Amino acid sequence: MITYHELHQQLYNSLTELGLTENEMKLYTLSLFHGPRPVAQLAQLMGIPRPNIYKLIVGLEAYGLAHFSHRKRYTRTFVVEPPSALLEQLRKKREQIVKLDQTVTMLMPDLYALYHQGETPTKIQILSGAHQYEKAIREMFDEVKDELYFFGSVSHFIDSVSPQVFSRLTERRIERQICLKAMMVDEPHVQELIQRAKEELREVKLLPQDKQCITSFQLSAHTALIWQPAAPLAVRIQDEYIVAMLKLLFEQVWSSTP
Repeated sequence: MITYHELHQQLYNSLTELGLTENEMKLYTLSLFHGPRPVAQLAQLMGIPRPNIYKLIVGLEAYGLAHFSHRKRYTRTFVVEPPSALLEQLRKKREQIVKLDQTVTMLMPDLYALYHQGETPTKIQILSGAHQYEKAIREMFDEVKDELYFFGSVSHFIDSVSPQVFSRLTERRIERQICLKAMMVDEPHVQELIQRAKEELREVKLLPQDKQCITSFQLSAHTALIWQPAAPLAVRIQDEYIVAMLKLLFEQVWSSTP
């Protein structure tokens, strides 16, 4: 049979996730382990005054793990709600977190639009591996409301992240209704992307034949990702002023290209 210590350890993360204090967790697991007990006995087991036990009980009631106050006073023992109540409260908490996460995700472009870097230091990271690349681009999706910028070789970019990751990122971008404004080297993959441009929310212009490269960069609101496929690696620069400069250069090339 499970010991009290094992029970406490196994429930610790779940009870912490709900927001219980250390003593509330201890009272919950003690009551669950020992069953109905007078308040005086629980105070003795926990080594705290009896009035403090009543305070902890109020806390457990607030989390839906006890309904002690509804019983007759002074003629009652304390016991927590069945374990199913804990599972129900965890599910409710996680549903709330999912809703909050969705709300914040939808607000991210507006929050970034309001954000001013000021004297906050520039963040520069070297990324390697498809997993880091994918994570970085997904985070860029959170920064923008409707448009991303791409400049350079898409074939070498796809080789860097893998075709599977590229497809997942495209699907995610379409799901978020983010358009991609792309200046691309005319090479394999590009004509296929142009053919699917409308359905994949992509606007493409081709770089002149004398302006070829194997590298590329992508821009969001506050982030630039610069790809060096020969290494391979990517440099992530999070600085609104550098991004603004690169966007200015991008727009200059875009406007001068048929």
